[in-house]
Amino acid sequence: MAENGNPFENLAENVKEYVEVRVRLIMLNMQEKLTDILASIALFLIVGLLATLIFVFGSLGVALLLGKWLGSYFAGFFILAAFYAIVLMLVWYNAGKWIKMPIINFLLRKINNSDNN
Repeated sequence: MAENGNPFENLAENVKEYVEVRVRLIMLNMQEKLTDILASIALFLIVGLLATLIFVFGSLGVALLLGKWLGSYFAGFFILAAFYAIVLMLVWYNAGKWIKMPIINFLLRKINNSDNN
């Protein structure tokens, strides 16, 4: 920056530097938010995969146990399938409250939370 130049040139140069620094700061904040959101999504995917494995093997065990008690493995699997169909209907009916809104709220908290840090 030239100290002996025209004050308006100095002002213009200062404004230009300020805008460049401000844009850089905004980009860094966006990178931080995006990284935080992507890390959370990766964590949800890993936990979701492990929960799915537990759910599948647990369901197989329950279906086989029911089948053994009822004397028919088919009956055990069909009873469990009917139970899951009822659960699916409940989840489908309440998807907005149980799934959509918590995800929206989570993402908004992630985006807005990094502003406070």
